[in-house]
Amino acid sequence: MRANLLMIIVLCTPIGLPVVALAQDSKIEFTGMADQFVDDLLHRVRGLDLGLDVKLGRILGDRVAIAITKKIRMKDLDDADTSERVLKLLEYGFFDPDQISEAGDRQPAVSLFLADYLAEHCHVAALRLRASDLVTKLVALRSAMAGKVEL
Repeated sequence: MRANLLMIIVLCTPIGLPVVALAQDSKIEFTGMADQFVDDLLHRVRGLDLGLDVKLGRILGDRVAIAITKKIRMKDLDDADTSERVLKLLEYGFFDPDQISEAGDRQPAVSLFLADYLAEHCHVAALRLRASDLVTKLVALRSAMAGKVEL
């Protein structure tokens, strides 16, 4: 896992994505990374998708959704472009839940809240459907995680 994180850091550095100095124990400051990642994707030129987005997003999990709530207001989700970008970020955050680095970020609490809001309030039918599918995935993930804790 540590090798994957270091690879992402090495790959992200040349393109200007956030790279936070590694502490002595090789832990990455994930909150700053998530904030920069979300800010970059929200303000990026439309249609410019980087292959590293999925790789970076999938190690951050629910921290992506927390960063989103710092950057936008709920009324900003009335804009179709913003809704699409937020939904993409949420999908990246739980693309591969086994890859999420921090245990606390594996619980999709804030992601589930945002995805559910988009499923109910988004003005674009296709985005509502994607958000609804994400809600289903996140609820199933949360249930599976709760089952593991109870064992």
